[in-house]
Order: sequence, then structure tokens, then C-alpha cells
Amino acid sequence: MGREIKCNLDQFMASKGLTQLDLKRETGLSPITVRALQNNRFSRIDKASLEKLLDFFEVDSLDQFFTILHNKDV
Repeated sequence: MGREIKCNLDQFMASKGLTQLDLKRETGLSPITVRALQNNRFSRIDKASLEKLLDFFEVDSLDQFFTILHNKDV
């Protein structure tokens, strides 16, 4: 069974009305990192970057930040 991990960063950004540039300014993350996560075009994420995002959006669980899409959903 195939699956895909989807980052929900775009939803978190939309809920706060943030652009990629806003998020870069607020977290110090590179525009490339923000864009890759927002567009689900990442192969890995570094722990420090993930911690910055989880702290910024006050996320307590990775289940909120990532969704696993199974073959039928992809």
C-alpha cells in the first residue's frame, strides 16, 4: 500500500494570514525550506526547523502538522 506524508503548513499559514515571507521573518527559516514544506516537495526536514515551526504555531502533536495519505487518498 502506497502512502504520502503531507505537511499541513499551508493550513497553519492561512489560519494566521501569513505569507512565505512573513513566516521566514517570524521563524528565521529559509524561504526554500518554507516553500518546500508548504508545497509538499520535501524529502526530509531538519529537527531544528520543525521545532521552530511547532513552537511558532503552538502545535503539540505531529499528527496536527502532518497527515498520512494512503494510496486511495493520494
